[in-house]
Amino acid sequence: MGLGLSTAVECNDKDNRGELTMFMEMFLDVLTESTENLIESLQSRCNAWKRYTGNVALLPFSSEKHCPDVYKVLILHELFAPDEATIEDIKEATKLSIPTIRKLLNAMGSTGLIKTGTIGRKYAYGIDLDKLEELIP
Repeated sequence: MGLGLSTAVECNDKDNRGELTMFMEMFLDVLTESTENLIESLQSRCNAWKRYTGNVALLPFSSEKHCPDVYKVLILHELFAPDEATIEDIKEATKLSIPTIRKLLNAMGSTGLIKTGTIGRKYAYGIDLDKLEELIP
């Protein structure tokens, strides 16, 4: 929603003497709509978070000691972060060693669930939510 031409014309009309009530009403409508959309999006992501993390035990390698924790970090990043998780992100969230994280990611990577990429010079990891959907009820 943008500033309508009629609102701009009315605000600039000399008979209105700089009355900005119409502009402020329109601006507040845009702000309200944006806030409602954000709340709806966050609620949807929170519901997805609960559903996915509630079913982590159904995922491949979830019986491995720290694998569910790594899955949760990847899901969290996929739903709420702008970028995938780096090894350092996973280490900070799980308190696991880098070799342990790499071992788990290598094993999990064979499932096709794990996405890999780079952020600058660092490797980054994500989880394919479409494939995750196929594995949980």
